[in-house]
Parts: sequence; structure tokens; C-alpha cells
Amino acid sequence: MSEALRKLRESKKSRRTQAEGFEDSDFTAEHPLLFALLSCEALAGKAVKRGSVTFVVEDGNWKCVVNDKEANEVAFVSGPTFLETLLCVEKGLNEGTLDWRRQREAGGGYGRTR
Repeated sequence: MSEALRKLRESKKSRRTQAEGFEDSDFTAEHPLLFALLSCEALAGKAVKRGSVTFVVEDGNWKCVVNDKEANEVAFVSGPTFLETLLCVEKGLNEGTLDWRRQREAGGGYGRTR
């Protein structure tokens, strides 16, 4: 997890600079850290890379890749439903329990960061 993501967990919303055009009050209220990961462009005046999430269905399960572009790390979450998977992502971000892995350069694959 990047230092920026740790600070997002601990920061007050006023210290974040949100990307233009991002506004979804329902999503923000229910998933504040995920929304911050996806929309925050600056934290305490310092530019940060926005993260991304990718959802797919495979073998009857939802799978999600959470990409912390600031740290060049990814975490994987899966669940039986989209909502349960989404809630697990938010909980993992909030509690700092996602298993982050460093992204490898060309050639693919992932490696543990801890």
C-alpha cells in the first residue's frame, strides 16, 4: 500500500483534491476510501496517481483487482456477488488488510510486497 493510500485512510476530506467531474454522493458515502483511491489527484497539495479497479466474473465468482498506481502495487479480492466483493474491497482498504503485491514490468506476473 502506498504512503498516499495510507494518508487517504487517515486524512480529512478537505486535504484531498478530487479529479474534475467526479461526483457520486451515494457511492462516496458507502465506499469513501475506494472513491478516494479512484478520484483523488492530490493529497495535502502533493500530486498522487489515481488508482483503478477491475471487476471480472470467472468460474461463477466476482474477482477484483485493486491497483494502487502510486505504489505500483495490486491487491486481489473475490466474492460470490458483486456487492460482497465491493464491500470486501472497502473493508480491506479501511482496515489495511489487503494483500498488496508489487506489479512487475513487462512480462507480467506479480510478487509479494510483504
